[in-house]
Amino acid sequence: TIRVAVGADGVFAVWLAPGSYRVSGRSPDIRGEPGDTEATCPQPGAVTVIAASARRITVVCSVP
Repeated sequence: TIRVAVGADGVFAVWLAPGSYRVSGRSPDIRGEPGDTEATCPQPGAVTVIAASARRITVVCSVP
């Protein structure tokens, strides 16, 4: 597991070894059970990282 802090603007960057990764987000605006903890927002599919290249992704946490 790799945790990345995200600024108020929602932008983040992280260096990763080549491979396939699953991505999820978390927002303090979305609460889940039990214990009213922050809920995760898993993204469908995986992100493939290729050596010496950059990837841009959008992580969506829909707030009801």
